[in-house]
Amino acid sequence: LYNAYGREEYLIIGGFKALGAQNKTKVAFNRKKDEAYYFIDDIFVWEVANDSDCICNTITVPDSLKYRPQRPKIEPDTSTYKVGKTFVIRNIYFDTDNADLLPQSFRALDSLVALLMDYPTMRIEVSGHTDNTGSKERNIVLSKERAEAVVKYLKQYGIATNRLEYEGYADTQPIDENTTISGRQNNRRVQFKILKL
Repeated sequence: LYNAYGREEYLIIGGFKALGAQNKTKVAFNRKKDEAYYFIDDIFVWEVANDSDCICNTITVPDSLKYRPQRPKIEPDTSTYKVGKTFVIRNIYFDTDNADLLPQSFRALDSLVALLMDYPTMRIEVSGHTDNTGSKERNIVLSKERAEAVVKYLKQYGIATNRLEYEGYADTQPIDENTTISGRQNNRRVQFKILKL
């Protein structure tokens, strides 16, 4: 029995006893010696309001095997996080003229997921921004689609819909000059604004 407390990324299932201390099942395959494949089925992970709702409580689990960490209570950091404050999400990557998140973006987005878990009442607006190259009509669509892609990622990892808004502003809110390569790069960004703390 494992009770999650909200920051986990992976659940690893395996046998962790010392070699020789566990029962062995011989599995025969027409492959190299000492190779085996194991198939695990019917693994379920679900959220419960309290322990009494969990059918796993019908299973007797020794206390020594129970891991029940308590999620630490975090006091709001009002010096860093304030309503109306905006943060650029660094290291968010898309292909040119595309709104599909590239895998290199996931680490930065996971940090945002963790922040929103630490501050469960925080509501944010995710906004997409472009430089001034290309057509204004396409940039409006693209900036909104990229903001939406970030919101979808956050929802996928458990952040409630009512805590998230998104909008695309194209090139209407530059933070740098659009006359240099580096300036345009800075203007092509995704950021979030705190709506409620």
